[in-house]
Amino acid sequence: MLYRLKDAGYEAFLVGGAVRDLLLGIVPKDFDIATDAHPEEVKRLFRNCRLIGRRFHLAHVRFGWEIIEVATFRAAHTEVDEDHSVDEVGHRVLDETGRILRDNLYGNIEEDVWRRDFTANALYYNIRDFSVWDYVDGVPHAQSRELRMIGDPETRYREDPVRMLRAVRFEQRFDFTIEKRTLELLLEAVSLLDRVSSDRVRHELDHILIEDKSAMMLARLNELGLLQAINPSIQWDDWLRKKIELIAQIELDPEWSFEKTKDASELRKELAYILLFIRLSVRQAKKVISRLKFSAILGRRVDLRTPQELSRYFRDDVLSQAETQYAAG
Repeated sequence: MLYRLKDAGYEAFLVGGAVRDLLLGIVPKDFDIATDAHPEEVKRLFRNCRLIGRRFHLAHVRFGWEIIEVATFRAAHTEVDEDHSVDEVGHRVLDETGRILRDNLYGNIEEDVWRRDFTANALYYNIRDFSVWDYVDGVPHAQSRELRMIGDPETRYREDPVRMLRAVRFEQRFDFTIEKRTLELLLEAVSLLDRVSSDRVRHELDHILIEDKSAMMLARLNELGLLQAINPSIQWDDWLRKKIELIAQIELDPEWSFEKTKDASELRKELAYILLFIRLSVRQAKKVISRLKFSAILGRRVDLRTPQELSRYFRDDVLSQAETQYAAG
């Protein structure tokens, strides 16, 4: 894909997490591309491409089961009007708190880097000379495992409060340490999470709950007050931590699934959500489900009331062995 874009006369870079992972000796889970080609131009180059996104227009190019995300370079921050809703050319739309609602303002790579969230995620691999382009000291920050916000953290959290959840996910997944100011201003911005759309909060929670370190991530969200900001009814304690760890470690029965189309990661995610709700009253659980816009199918599963009932979702011998291991630990 990179070479096809290059051969068509466009700039194209491997960008973000894949570059960070390769730098740290980690096998990337997915690959993203940044280019000066506009989405419609990408679609013309790749027949197996579709355009998505209301906040940002992106191109998704499918190769077998894999989807490569291709994003056009976005412009840096520009001055907004006095009502804080629309910038002077009408492409960037913000709400009264400064959160970005829509942004279709294209730019170049020098501008694009300042729109990314953390320095370690703002690395560009150039196939023309096989070099890494680093505008924000992302390489040394990644090597020292430091998670640092690009620009002013307060402004960046206001633009997109979901960055707080992403900070915790990256911190725990890669054993990073959140830089002091990035963390201090995160603690001051927790209340902003309440203004984020349900779909986006759930999307980030989905990412967290399929991680091997999901229990550590949820514990950190709880510690920082973010889990309560998502919904104050969720009760985090040692029982719930161990059950979430159990889901990440035990083997799911391959002959059983909630829905035949679900893969193992989807099953673990749904079980984790059930565990988050299991000790809530029906009224509390329905409130969480309504807030996060879950499907009616998942909503019906909150009737589970005891952890023993979860055993039917796993191979009994594996569940028993894992429970014995936790009890011994």
